[in-house]
Amino acid sequence: MKKLIEKIAKNNLGNGDSGFTMVEILIALIVASVVISVAFELYITQHNQLLVQEDVSEIQGNARAAAELLAEEIRKTGFLLPGIVTSMEAANSNPDTLVIKYATPKLAGVYLDQPMVTGSDVLRCTGNPLNELVAGDWVFIYDEAADTGEAFVVTDVNYQYSAIYHDLNPLGRAYPAGSALYAIARNKFYVDYSNHANPNLMIERLGQSPEIYAENIEHLDFEYYLEDGTSTTMYANPFDVRMIGINVRAKSLRPELNSPNGDYRKRDFSLKVKLRNFGLS
Repeated sequence: MKKLIEKIAKNNLGNGDSGFTMVEILIALIVASVVISVAFELYITQHNQLLVQEDVSEIQGNARAAAELLAEEIRKTGFLLPGIVTSMEAANSNPDTLVIKYATPKLAGVYLDQPMVTGSDVLRCTGNPLNELVAGDWVFIYDEAADTGEAFVVTDVNYQYSAIYHDLNPLGRAYPAGSALYAIARNKFYVDYSNHANPNLMIERLGQSPEIYAENIEHLDFEYYLEDGTSTTMYANPFDVRMIGINVRAKSLRPELNSPNGDYRKRDFSLKVKLRNFGLS
């Protein structure tokens, strides 16, 4: 190539000659096309490798984020709830399903200040702030002396007189003054395969429609570590569980490039989370 350029320069500058021969032009075009083709192939290869790296990084990040979000919720299991409440329900359904319950701060420290006469009576909590409680919330009422309680849905709240209404159903019994009230969160986690190409990790909150919790999550698996040091994929008694292992499998949004079978890239992420509110007594 260097000699060709020197010859072209000599033809242009010496002996009054000008222009190129047809052979020289053809050689220059062939050499140029080879160089451009090699450069283009290199660019395409590097570009595809970059796309793969970005895809893998996104899948790994998605799996990690989904597992960490789950762990954050699972840590709350049983928070502030009395021991008679079954605060965890699981199904080894491949992919697994997990339901957790915990108390929110809405009714922290709230008690009945007047006894109920019948199960249909309004719950009166004079002097207790109910500002955050709204119709549609679920509440658990607990009589510690009798070690009994039940959940109900709030139909209305009188903030001025600190009264809670439950008109849909009467309670199973009349509760005495001093019975504690807990605002309940109940969250169900599962994988939705209604769109098989792009399954999602879902959350279904108590009294609400399911929502997407994390996109492109193909599999969800739980391992339960018990008080006696053993582990299992399905426990007999939820109160024996002390730690939960979470495994999440995320998949790419689109099939791999040049995959003959249209395969998707997949990555797993696992972590363990201790149940802070179990085994405290």
